[in-house]
Amino acid sequence: VKWRAKHALDTATVMGHCQAQGYDYYVHLEDDIKAAPNYPTKMREWIDEKYAARGDWTLLSFYNPWRVKDGERLKPYNFFGVIGQVFRPSDLPTIAAFLRKNFDDSPLDWLFVDLLTKFKGQIVTHTPSYFQHEGRVSSLQGKTQSSRAVDFIGDRRGM
Repeated sequence: VKWRAKHALDTATVMGHCQAQGYDYYVHLEDDIKAAPNYPTKMREWIDEKYAARGDWTLLSFYNPWRVKDGERLKPYNFFGVIGQVFRPSDLPTIAAFLRKNFDDSPLDWLFVDLLTKFKGQIVTHTPSYFQHEGRVSSLQGKTQSSRAVDFIGDRRGM
């Protein structure tokens, strides 16, 4: 419980720092992932083309452990992992405050489900996935993490 509480608080701190820097987007990554080549450029192009001027999204997901269509909108209970999630900096103070308030309730990914539910947020998916989860250790005692992106492009040549 201590590790996952620290994880939530650290995430809130990083979000606060990034929001203050004036960046266009905040991308949340974890340390146990593999990334597709050129993912920052590809992500930015997709966001700028389809979502930069729109306010009807809460987060953009570039990691999908199940088959989805590009641009598909998912309900909060479909949220899975905090890998390759993009947020607007204007939303970061609300997210960080929520994490600080609820840091010891649940693992970080569950906190995001609670946050999305509370604020009626929507997840917009990008396919194919630009990230693959490599980690196997869960913060929940006795649980092994086994999810993998079904459409990860990082292993394909020429991408």
